[in-house]
Amino acid sequence: MTESSETLGQVLESAPQSRAVFPLRTVLFPGAVMQLVIFEPRYLDMVSNCLSNQIPFIVCRMIKGNEVGQPAEYDPIGTFAHIIDFDKRADGVLTIKVQGGLRVCVADHKVLSDGLIVSEQFRLLPEVEDIDLPEETFPLQDLLSKLAKLPEVDITLEPVNINSAEYVVHQLAQLLPIELEFKQFLLEQSDAYDKCLALFDQLLEESGEFDDESTDEEYEESEYEVSDFEEPDNEESGYEESDNNHTKRKSSSSDDSDDNDS
Repeated sequence: MTESSETLGQVLESAPQSRAVFPLRTVLFPGAVMQLVIFEPRYLDMVSNCLSNQIPFIVCRMIKGNEVGQPAEYDPIGTFAHIIDFDKRADGVLTIKVQGGLRVCVADHKVLSDGLIVSEQFRLLPEVEDIDLPEETFPLQDLLSKLAKLPEVDITLEPVNINSAEYVVHQLAQLLPIELEFKQFLLEQSDAYDKCLALFDQLLEESGEFDDESTDEEYEESEYEVSDFEEPDNEESGYEESDNNHTKRKSSSSDDSDDNDS
């Protein structure tokens, strides 16, 4: 880590491949959507530069420190966050909606004068080869279908994605109130089948959500409450936030290279 007196705009002029790193007490999954409320000057400047240059920033799970104030320590494996919508309030507070893109591994970074973390030494991690959702984990599909009916859940289910192991796991992992360490574990996994089984077993162990009785009950009667799936309101944060024979799927998403990030 190094310190720099430059602004983000100056960094991008000299090293356009650089990306801002936003450590948060959450994990952003590829394809999943998350809303952030931005009020710190360094992150307002970050959003402004990302919008004007049509580039993403990197969301990494914070492992030590605070989301406001001094730069925090973070897990090196994170996700590109593409800004897909924004709204600025009269008091200057900015609300942005981001969608997860490719996974990245941050090797090193520098801290700018305003405390913003910036890295030009990161590498893109390969996309996980998708498969059809394994039959033994079909209850995950049912749970996601129930969550999608909630007005505060911003996902649209179609046959092409409800049968995708990667899509189902990522959306559930983004929405459900499971431990951040486990979310990070899922993000780092490179096998779609293993991810499905891991999430299924975790939910089964935590709540018994998928036993024969609870699977057939209405969502409102399950052990989860609607409030469990709402983004945490954290005023401190700076945002409101194997060997197997399974059918492989062709990726239905568009290319997510760093050259055409939006």
